[in-house]
Amino acid sequence: MKEFAIFIIDLLTPRYITEDVALELRDDGYYPVCSMADIEEGERFDGVVAMRSFTWFGVAWSPKLAGEVRPWE
Repeated sequence: MKEFAIFIIDLLTPRYITEDVALELRDDGYYPVCSMADIEEGERFDGVVAMRSFTWFGVAWSPKLAGEVRPWE
C-alpha cells in the first residue's frame, strides 16, 4: 500500500527533473533512446546526455538538453 501511495504522489506532483538519457547516433545527429534507469545489462549506446523536463501526470513536457553529450562508459 505504501508503494502505491508513493507512486500516486509521484505521478500527481508537478516538478522539474533532470535525468541522464542514452543516445543513438544517426546520420543527422544524436537521438534520445531511453532513460539510463531503463537500460539493461549488456546494452550499448553511442552517448549519454542530461535532459531536463517538466514532469506531470507521468509525462515529460518540453524536454531540453541540460549538458553536453558524454561518451558511453
